[in-house]
Amino acid sequence: MVDFPRGDKSSIVPIEPVKAEKKRKTSETKSVVKKAKRSVEGPRCDLESKPAELIYFKHMRVGVRCLCVIKEIRSGEMLLTLPNGLRAFVDARNVNRVVREVMDLEEEAEGVVEVEYDLHDFFRVGQIVRGVVVGVENGGKKRIEMSLDPSVVQKDCEMRVGSACGGVVVSEEDHGYMCEIGNEKIGFLKKGEQRYKLGEIVDVVIESENARTVQLSDEKFRENVMKRVEEFKWLNVGQRVECVVEKVTEVNVQVKICGMIKGYVNYFHFGKEQVKEKQKIVGRILYVDFENKRVQISLNKGVNEWRVEMKEEEVGMKQKWKIERIDGGEGLMVKFEDKVGFVKMNNLSEENSLERFKKFRIGEEVKGRIINYEEMDEMYQVSFKKSDLEQEYLRMKDVKVGSVIKGKVTSITEQGVLVSISDKIKGFCPKIQFGDVLIKKNKFKQDKEYKFVVLSVDLEMKRIVLSHKKMLMSSEYEKIITIEDAKVGMITNGTITNICEFGVFVSFYNNLSALIPNNELSFQKVKAEEIVQIGQTVTCRIISNKNNKLAASLKLNENKRDVKIGQLFKTKIKEKEKNHLICEISDSIFRLDLNQISDFESENSEIFKKMKKGQEIEVLVVEKDRVSMKPILIKNENKSMKIGSLVYGYVKKITEFGCFVSFVYKNENKIGLILKNEISDLFVNKIEDYLRVDQTVNVLIKEIDQDKIYLSCKKSLIKKNLEKEFLSELLESEKVEDKESIKESIKECE
Repeated sequence: MVDFPRGDKSSIVPIEPVKAEKKRKTSETKSVVKKAKRSVEGPRCDLESKPAELIYFKHMRVGVRCLCVIKEIRSGEMLLTLPNGLRAFVDARNVNRVVREVMDLEEEAEGVVEVEYDLHDFFRVGQIVRGVVVGVENGGKKRIEMSLDPSVVQKDCEMRVGSACGGVVVSEEDHGYMCEIGNEKIGFLKKGEQRYKLGEIVDVVIESENARTVQLSDEKFRENVMKRVEEFKWLNVGQRVECVVEKVTEVNVQVKICGMIKGYVNYFHFGKEQVKEKQKIVGRILYVDFENKRVQISLNKGVNEWRVEMKEEEVGMKQKWKIERIDGGEGLMVKFEDKVGFVKMNNLSEENSLERFKKFRIGEEVKGRIINYEEMDEMYQVSFKKSDLEQEYLRMKDVKVGSVIKGKVTSITEQGVLVSISDKIKGFCPKIQFGDVLIKKNKFKQDKEYKFVVLSVDLEMKRIVLSHKKMLMSSEYEKIITIEDAKVGMITNGTITNICEFGVFVSFYNNLSALIPNNELSFQKVKAEEIVQIGQTVTCRIISNKNNKLAASLKLNENKRDVKIGQLFKTKIKEKEKNHLICEISDSIFRLDLNQISDFESENSEIFKKMKKGQEIEVLVVEKDRVSMKPILIKNENKSMKIGSLVYGYVKKITEFGCFVSFVYKNENKIGLILKNEISDLFVNKIEDYLRVDQTVNVLIKEIDQDKIYLSCKKSLIKKNLEKEFLSELLESEKVEDKESIKESIKECE
């Protein structure tokens, strides 16, 4: 007694083995047999299938059924590989009813509750599936659209006890699963070792059927063989059938399916074992065209065992292939060791393929390259073309993130440039990635080759993003390509992509980004716009990696050990950016700004242009992460910090009430303030008329109030102080006799 009470009345009847009785060959007997056949079979032409050739695009009409292998699972669609290297697409809505309902629920619940679907939950790459063509585009780009929904694939198929089919799990019961198998039929699959999810397509055999239930089995599917067929519509794609070989040719094998229907095996699906006429064989239905009465069988091992190998890792390999067979108008069958390959006509040569084709000989060895592996055909696609042999990148997945490549600019737009990486692979370089700073004008020329670094490769969206930033292309720092690459403390390069109230965002590879908070922009309080701009390449330090969220800092040397402020070092330029250089001292990273090169502002740009990566320079450490090449700062050490002392420094910041000056004293960075009325002996309306940021200055310490240092750069005070210092040196000299008059002069200076 079956504990599952569901299922409508069905017309499915058991397939009983037919045992033919031996009869004497009399004219009377033959007449009876012919009449009996006509009464069962109908017209003889209905049982004949048309001769087979390789399956081409022209054969993929709406309604055609075909076995497929899932090649890629994307967001909202899947890519399928079909026999003879054909490709087809399946929209998520054409998967099955359950997935459609989940998608509809997701759209209805948007912004209310979280409902998600992922095709990876229902399918896997390398899975064999049954498909039916639901759309064909034959315009500029040929495209085949298919459905995997069993109710569509198996529509009009007359499934009987012993038939193999696909079913979609629509509900889970205590003891098994309810599965839709098409033609408004629902079957019951008893639970076994294998567990299924709602919406998953399962491969089953109809085990039994009565007025109440259709019993299914997944355990008997692989070994199931149909031995009796009476009508063409009994044939379901994916069904294993018993055949008798009628004729063997070089291009196909003609068979009689279950002794009734003619079928064919094209030479891509001969399998490894040779077959002979009148031999009984078992194959799986590969292709069915009900309208044109075409059916093809596969003898390939993987198809018959319902499992295929994905040999993606071998694509790109180059070998000398031996020509095994020459197929006029089709191509060459080739072999290397145990690998069987096929060279299509358009992959023979860049020249006239037909002329080149005539020159090939059986047994000849030709250098070729694997450009694809066809899972359904269990065969390698090989190319003899020189361009394919020399091509560095055959597939998009061969282009590695972070690698530096060469590409030809094929199109220039307002948003960026389109770059040809290889014959079939394109990339895009957005305008923000034209240079180390945001370049508004186009710097590229069409059809010219340039170097780029690969920022991201999105196989699902078929999109490669490139950068032409020199700093990224030549960087010696570790790259952040995955979230795991971002180690706290590491130094790396990135691009400023956004400036907001609480900081700036810097992007790395594969669309990873980090927040640089305002307090990590500099050791001094600054506004983001003062030191960075969108599109600028920066060197930063990772300070946090928590919950897949990154934080970074432009303060590179928080934990430096062997470098002290005020020390002189000889070092080499590590990186050259828009307006500053990066150098390394004792494993610590320092920044040399353009305006810290010379004491004269007019000389900075010219000197900076001539400076190159790897050039040796002498620098003075002036801050935790900054160095200077200013000759005056290097030659003049500040030996005293008393009131009245003169010190050398540079303007750090300008405000409305004065300016701040940075100077070095005893391995420390000191900051002093020059009030507006101490900038000049004249009236100062605008400070920028007298001073610039990073300008070298000689200032007088006027007052020290605890940690606050007040300075003056009035020429009159500095002149008096210089005179005082000169007179003080004279007073200490033994050669001077009139020391009293010198003392009086010193008092006048005070």
